[in-house]
Amino acid sequence: MCIIGLMALAGCKKDEEKTKDTIKISNGTSVTLYSGDRHQISASSISAISYSSGNDFCAKVNSTGQVTANHVGNTSISLRNNDDTKSVRVTVKAESNLYTEPRISFGDSKSTVESKLGTPDEINNGNYFYRNYSSVVDLLMVSFENGKVEGYALSVKTSYASELGTFLFERYAYYGEIDDYLMYGNAFSVSDATKLVGVRTNYSYIAVMYIPNLSSKGNVIMGEMNDILTKNVMQE
Repeated sequence: MCIIGLMALAGCKKDEEKTKDTIKISNGTSVTLYSGDRHQISASSISAISYSSGNDFCAKVNSTGQVTANHVGNTSISLRNNDDTKSVRVTVKAESNLYTEPRISFGDSKSTVESKLGTPDEINNGNYFYRNYSSVVDLLMVSFENGKVEGYALSVKTSYASELGTFLFERYAYYGEIDDYLMYGNAFSVSDATKLVGVRTNYSYIAVMYIPNLSSKGNVIMGEMNDILTKNVMQE
């Protein structure tokens, strides 16, 4: 009787293994898209599959598994049913690589900035200036408060105005015109953004200013950087 019982138990386990509802993805577990592209995940299982994105700002997914690329970055699309979980890695690439955004963070020290960008060409009133930053950007300015980065700004040549729009739209959400600046940010709504990007045309160049979302201080910082940038561009 014991042997029969053990055999029955083993049979049950085999049945459980056979009936596990595995999600099968037939068109790959990674995909590279450009902003605005769509990709249909082809997946099947016995029960219904639910889809969710780890970062909607980068790429969103609907209830049928159609992925829409939003902004440059990486995220994972999760697929779930009653028994199984799978994921598809999504990379959103940029079509425009107009310039390399400075790889510095708000709050970085001066020594950290120098380790990332090198020795500045000029230091004026505590601000760092890097001239001829690229073929597109004549001047990069890094602004400090109490020895920490509070923002940075670039002067982009006006001949690149059209591509600059594409460059920013691929990376940031556009909020419209705020206090004479075309305003972008790294979240769908201004209130959720941690980084704001203000754009303003000044004389013979376009100022692109990056600041943390500090609400009350943001306009002040941006205005000050715009004035300083203008004075230094005019000196060139």
